[in-house]
Amino acid sequence: DGEPAVTGDGDINTHLLRGTAGTAVTVTVRTPGSQPRDVAITRANLSTVEPVEQRLLPGKKRIGYILIPTFFEESIEERVRVALRTLMKGGRLDGLIVDLRINGGGAYPVLLANLGFYTRGTVGYLVDRKGRRESLTVRAERIGNSQSVPIVVLIGPSTQSYAEVFAGTLRVRKRATLLGQKSGGNIETLHAHRFEDGSVAWIAEETFRLPNGTHWEGQGLTPDILVDQGWDEFTGENDPVIAAAVKVLSK
Repeated sequence: DGEPAVTGDGDINTHLLRGTAGTAVTVTVRTPGSQPRDVAITRANLSTVEPVEQRLLPGKKRIGYILIPTFFEESIEERVRVALRTLMKGGRLDGLIVDLRINGGGAYPVLLANLGFYTRGTVGYLVDRKGRRESLTVRAERIGNSQSVPIVVLIGPSTQSYAEVFAGTLRVRKRATLLGQKSGGNIETLHAHRFEDGSVAWIAEETFRLPNGTHWEGQGLTPDILVDQGWDEFTGENDPVIAAAVKVLSK
């Protein structure tokens, strides 16, 4: 409705989009490479799931692409499993691109299940304020050649929390190359504390450490290959970050 979608601090003005069901809001949208246009939307109660996108990229080699938007939804595990099976139908992959550029993290079991498609064993630890450690141990699940296929993980500023753990552990275990922009640097684990009045306090009580004790809290993961381009300025067909990943896997 003519107001900016993002505040000066970079926060989304969500309250401008939400409202009473049946009322309308006009949103100005620009698709990369096109002119801005107005879209009138009628508000309604919504129930949806985040899409897991997968496709085989054009070229001489069989390079697959999977976009994992979140680890919050329990169904992500099964949908990634289905995506990998679909990509493997035509045979083993020569390379796999896992896009985490909009993944802000999620739930512990979903993280472990997704790591299990590509690696196994103890990948690190959750450490609390008293120094107590809980091992992150991954059980392998092989789909086609998922346990050996060369991987490029795409990261950026919105890659945070368990999405960073996913990317960082695969790199340390020499299963993946990280490509894109520096990640968010937020690898704390939140725990919910519920009160009698119905309110909830989410408190960061643990953080992640690699087996050697290192971490990237507050600093972010620095990609092995820097491609300083935002995902929202391009389509899937002309995304320079995906193109750079294909080049790495085509060598």
